[in-house]
Amino acid sequence: MRFTKPAKVTTSDLANAWPLLAWSARRFLLRAVVLLLVLLSLSGQPKRLVVVGPKRNVETRNSKIGVHTRLTDEVEEWKIQRTLQMVREMGSPWIVEYFPWGYYEPAKGRYDWAHPDMVIDHAVAQGLTVIARIDFVPQWARPDETTFRYLDRDHFADYADFIYAFVKRYRGKVQQIIIWNEPPARPRGLYRAPLSGLRPGQGGRSPSAGTGGGACTYPRPPRERMGHGRPGLSRAYVRCGGRRLF
Repeated sequence: MRFTKPAKVTTSDLANAWPLLAWSARRFLLRAVVLLLVLLSLSGQPKRLVVVGPKRNVETRNSKIGVHTRLTDEVEEWKIQRTLQMVREMGSPWIVEYFPWGYYEPAKGRYDWAHPDMVIDHAVAQGLTVIARIDFVPQWARPDETTFRYLDRDHFADYADFIYAFVKRYRGKVQQIIIWNEPPARPRGLYRAPLSGLRPGQGGRSPSAGTGGGACTYPRPPRERMGHGRPGLSRAYVRCGGRRLF
């Protein structure tokens, strides 16, 4: 078998071939990018168009029925809308929704209302009464190595400022505010002290939003905590500083 001797490749040959090689590489890269974009467009679900729509009315047989919706971490608007539609359809005329202070004021005086705007607008469109529960201390308003449940007296005014901003923004849309949820019954006054920082036009003194309080945590067995009935529970609530909320 005869073998032909390979031809020599000179530097000038490589220089002449380089434009062709570069063009081929660019064409290959372009095709790969186009293919990737096509695959991404086929694999991803199209974004749903969500319209708030006209205001609806709730038909209910029992106005005492309400739902704690907890849409705080729901990012898809259509799911928020559908959840509130189902609340209306089940005949519940009101909801309690959680609005964490730490989510919506990431830095002192800098507010991000995008998510609460979405939730409240859809709730109002469904004809629902919105009761807003507000707590969750942001990182900037508490010492390091503490949890979002820690609120010291140095930041009572900051908490009150956020409530003021919230009430002002959603005046006419949010009827009631729950001031903190489940504060400890000891030390005393954990409702009273933050509320003392509210300015005129906030909370219970606002013409458009009243204040309420969440349940207290009480360091006793359940039977003692409840006092065997409503009077005992009311005493525990007053011990938290909630007398002003009645």
